[in-house]
Amino acid sequence: MPPAKTSGHCAIAFCATAFALSAVAIALPRWSAGATFTDGIGALCLTNGPGHTRCLQYHTRNSLAPYPDMSFCSVPSDSRLLGETAMQAGLSTPQLVDHVASACGFNGYALVAMVALEMTMGFVSLVVLFNGICFGRLKGPAVPIAVVCNAVAFLAAILVVCLYAKPNGASYDVSWYLLLASAFLYVISLMCGIVFRTTRRHVDADEGDDFGHVRLETPTGSVV
Repeated sequence: MPPAKTSGHCAIAFCATAFALSAVAIALPRWSAGATFTDGIGALCLTNGPGHTRCLQYHTRNSLAPYPDMSFCSVPSDSRLLGETAMQAGLSTPQLVDHVASACGFNGYALVAMVALEMTMGFVSLVVLFNGICFGRLKGPAVPIAVVCNAVAFLAAILVVCLYAKPNGASYDVSWYLLLASAFLYVISLMCGIVFRTTRRHVDADEGDDFGHVRLETPTGSVV
């Protein structure tokens, strides 16, 4: 396989892997974990034993007790239920109140916005790379567009990793590390895309030179 094609396929593979890891990281509420809870971007999950997990959604309505028909963010900070939830999670009430305030305030919405940006840029990059490298569509702008999208996806993922505030006493869990890994895979995909474009330009230039030599060496007919 020519070097240009190899680097192009690597760019697609790394971008697809980064996008998949990001999707898994965002879907799993495993950004941080304590003894009896796990926390994600959208929910705090209480683990009361094997197979007994109850997730409380921050921004959407919960259908289960103790917060039916309301989001976790809408619970008053002085609610008795919040204190009970903190006890179930193995946290003090002030610790849980501070964490919910972070998840439901500007930091939380910035986190959601950066996640949406990272996923969008990753998807656009993957589609553009696939069409440009495998099918030759958007041949000229395909790689530059993908490089920009990969760079934005990397920066957004790093911001998400930095913005996420875990509860006090918790440790980072698998989703946090998955998103961190996906950020660096976007960089590798970006580098492979640049190598593909550079190599392709050299190949096209060499083919142009060879075509010019053939034309010069082709004998012309004499006029009688």
